[in-house]
Amino acid sequence: MLAVNALRHRRASIFLAALFCMLPLAWCWPQFRELYWFHDDWDLMDQWASAGAAWIWQPMGEHLNPLFKVMWMGAVVGFGGSYTAMIVVLWATHLMVLILFGMMLARAGFSTGAAVLAVITLGLPWTNIETLGWAMYWSSLACSLFLVVGFVCFSYCAKGVRWAGVAGFLAALASALTFSRGVLSGVVLAVFVWPFSRRWSAALAGLSLVLLGIYKRSLSGYGNFQDVGAKLGAMAYFSVKYLLLNPLYHFVSFRGQGIGVWALLIFGGLKIAVMIAGFRVANREQRPLLSALILLDLGTAGLITAGRYVTGDIGVISYRYQYVSLMCFGPFLGLVLARARAFWVFMVVWVVLIGSPWKRHAGIWGYQRGVEVRRAIAATPDDRRFGLPDITAGRARELTRRFGLH
Repeated sequence: MLAVNALRHRRASIFLAALFCMLPLAWCWPQFRELYWFHDDWDLMDQWASAGAAWIWQPMGEHLNPLFKVMWMGAVVGFGGSYTAMIVVLWATHLMVLILFGMMLARAGFSTGAAVLAVITLGLPWTNIETLGWAMYWSSLACSLFLVVGFVCFSYCAKGVRWAGVAGFLAALASALTFSRGVLSGVVLAVFVWPFSRRWSAALAGLSLVLLGIYKRSLSGYGNFQDVGAKLGAMAYFSVKYLLLNPLYHFVSFRGQGIGVWALLIFGGLKIAVMIAGFRVANREQRPLLSALILLDLGTAGLITAGRYVTGDIGVISYRYQYVSLMCFGPFLGLVLARARAFWVFMVVWVVLIGSPWKRHAGIWGYQRGVEVRRAIAATPDDRRFGLPDITAGRARELTRRFGLH
């Protein structure tokens, strides 16, 4: 009876922590209401309007994401072109990720405090502003959602639930079809599954290999993937900087911060220390999950590097790449700090540090990606470029009328 009550308390705490992470949406609602269709949003709608269903299977940059395209265009049409509705969809998906993420941790034996801190570390930071404030990045959120669904399903599979393995495998496949990072989902889950099912582990690893082959063939014409051998040094440096700086870089500022040796030592050293300490204090049940998250962090760095290393230091610490880094780091931080006597003091400090900047950044975001975009649509001549090179202001206005964008 005590164990059942403890489990209920843990689940309730996780659910409340996930709901708490929705506060920035309510707090910054006026700023989110200002957001409007931006950049790749126009490209997605233009290609859909031009190519129809055939566009679903066409690469988009370094992505091959047919499931996301169907979901995204369905939402655009279904919500009558409302960008506010798209933002709500992003946050609803985020909420589901957080609840399932917490369930995943609870089923791996994390204490209530450790699980709650990990959920807040993923859910509350202002650095998720691009992921949660740009309709295009529903792809990344959906990819993460399907991944955590896979984790939860296979945790049930470990307890002998027969259908759970099939559901987890399908979730890994869905993750791969929504965002390029999803190609890692199979092999990440394979590491998690290995201790209790060699058969499912092999199937999941095989899924990633098959999908990686398909991606490589389909995206062979993508410019950043050409002459990779000559770029390995620059790519490796980009990847190392990404791993060391994220997710902590944006949370603390100091004089002359930059992206130099001191930043790499401070933020990278702290991240490595926390992850080593977390792995050491973890028990046998928790370590397969932590190992899978380490692989996810490393693999994500490799995939981002392959597609975006040409962006330089701006790309290294881009807001759009924070979500998975926070997901991978949070459980280690939770395990370490849940053992501290001053845990709840740290929790309050951490919440203020990662959550209080939301209002300021949301104001900037709303102006740049809302107010200014609307003005540009109204003022730019029809034949002038708007957003991406292939989109003119005239085309943007055509798409606005066709899809009822507002």
